[in-house]
Amino acid sequence: MNTRNPSIAPDPLTPQLLDLVRRETDYAVYYDGRPLTTPDGKEVAHANARALGHLLRTWSFSRAWDWDCISAAALFRLQIDVAQTGSDGMPPRLITRLKDDPILQRIQNTAAASSPAGSETAAAVNQTQSQAFLPTIETVFAILICLNEFLLERGFGPLEQMTQTPERLTTWIQELYQTLPSEKKAALILLDLAHQSVILLPLLLILGRITPSEYGLALLAIQIPSRTGLKPGESMPIPTGFSLKPSPPDRERPEESYRLLRAQAADIIEYLTTFTGIEQRPASIKDLITRGESFDVEFKSSLRWNIKAGRNDAAIEHACLKTLAAFLNSAGGILLIGVQDTGALEGIEVDNFANSDKFALHFWNLVKASMGQDISVFIRTSRETMDGKTVFCAQCRRSHQPVFLQQSGFEEEFYIRVGPSSTRLTIQEALKYIPYRFGEQKVDQK
Repeated sequence: MNTRNPSIAPDPLTPQLLDLVRRETDYAVYYDGRPLTTPDGKEVAHANARALGHLLRTWSFSRAWDWDCISAAALFRLQIDVAQTGSDGMPPRLITRLKDDPILQRIQNTAAASSPAGSETAAAVNQTQSQAFLPTIETVFAILICLNEFLLERGFGPLEQMTQTPERLTTWIQELYQTLPSEKKAALILLDLAHQSVILLPLLLILGRITPSEYGLALLAIQIPSRTGLKPGESMPIPTGFSLKPSPPDRERPEESYRLLRAQAADIIEYLTTFTGIEQRPASIKDLITRGESFDVEFKSSLRWNIKAGRNDAAIEHACLKTLAAFLNSAGGILLIGVQDTGALEGIEVDNFANSDKFALHFWNLVKASMGQDISVFIRTSRETMDGKTVFCAQCRRSHQPVFLQQSGFEEEFYIRVGPSSTRLTIQEALKYIPYRFGEQKVDQK
């Protein structure tokens, strides 16, 4: 019997006593007629019935609660007890671990990690690994390529450019962590606790950029410093009282270790998948305003009206168009027109169109005239009225082709997103960026 919390059901469990109960605002797991709680006394309850159903199936087959090992139950426990009840920012422990991330360190020390010369980096990650397990070297090289593509989508440019300003990448990772949902934050914490995998590999895993197989092989290839100070077999506590026996990569038995790492990573991904439907539901305009501007959300007070000058201004239109072009050339994003930088509502009424339909018509005429008719398929628009003020939402998907801004009265320009802003690339910068982002493309140099 678990003595830490008298309401916890005993080990081994009886699957027939498990039940999923729908309540007024959420779903809850019941055991033997009572709400089930974690070892910390929190109810196993959530608005996501699919995730709870996954927990029930896992417990029914394993017949063990598995609160303190890398499992769906442990991940749920961390999600409730750490991620949801803590601050949005990255925990100090993870920030310290981030500084030790071997991949980030090699980005700082290697000028061409993602180029053919990067194979020297991959070959150097672990000089002591078994020669019979050399696929790990190829895996690290593949992960560097995945990271390179991910950075390009987020407007950072190729990996080789990160050697000049590596602190930008470190800062961005911390900012990205703040935007993650609670289940993914918990997954990052759990993977580092269990595998001492630091941040970058788990981040690429939970964002779907690498597979559980690649994750496991890379861990075997990369020497990651341990900061736990634990002796073999000891558990690592975290503030909630959660403890976990680490199972870092065992390079003395690489095949066995790989199978375990891959299986545990797959378990994490399976749990996260139960949140996919919820995560893909579009956020409301009100929610987007509350979250504020970011890499993929930007606010504009008006489409054409210069509020300070009190007149229509092509430069205001240009500011909206360059944001759209930057989203299309990067990873997509949402432009909200009628919202001030502070998040206060301005309303598109300030643009003095006869009605919102006339506003939308002018918006689409600008897009087609400055970026081309074929670009319109990558943009979806909607409107919402709040407190008597209308906000116009333009949601951009990632374009499959380069988008050049050719607005009348302005030079031809190419924009990408860098952090929370739109950045214009020079011709030479665009020539380097486009092949990385879109594949081989012909770019007219004028």
